[in-house]
Formats: sequence, structure tokens, C-alpha cells
Amino acid sequence: MQTFFSAQELYFHEAISEAFNVMVQDSTDFLDEYGQESLILFLAFLAYQIIVLIVVREKIISKLKNDIFKSRGILNLIPDNFFETNRSRVENLIKKLKD
Repeated sequence: MQTFFSAQELYFHEAISEAFNVMVQDSTDFLDEYGQESLILFLAFLAYQIIVLIVVREKIISKLKNDIFKSRGILNLIPDNFFETNRSRVENLIKKLKD
């Protein structure tokens, strides 16, 4: 039984070692052939993401500003006596919204 385990360990060691060597050789071959192209594509992808982030961010901020302005207008429709009679509830709600 011990001989069986020793043979399996030796076999797996050889197989794993050979697989690792093939993987290293393939990666170096890939980098030699396509390293610069893949780097250029990656940098172009990053530049695209940054440009989209800047454009989309501006649109999101402007949309949020409009939503806040509209919600302030809606709050003006609520009578002042409602806020006066429910002052503690409103203050608690504002504290929860700030957190």
C-alpha cells in the first residue's frame, strides 16, 4: 500500500510540475506576442471607463439636484401647523434621514 502512495505522489508531482512549466511557457509566449496589444487594449478600456464615469456622474448630480428642488417645492405645500403640532416626530424623522 505504501508503494502505491509513493508512486501516486511521484506521478502527481511530475504532472503538476509539467502543467506548471507549460503554463509558465504559455504565459511568456503570450506576453511576447500580444503583451503590448493587450496593454493598449487595457489602457483604452480604463480611459473609456473614466470618460463614462465623468459624463454619467455629471448627469446623475444634475438629476439629484432637480429631484431635491422638486421635493422642497412639495414640502412647501404642507401647512406649517402640521410641523408645529408634530415637531418631535418631524425632528426624529430628520435625524434618522441624516444618519
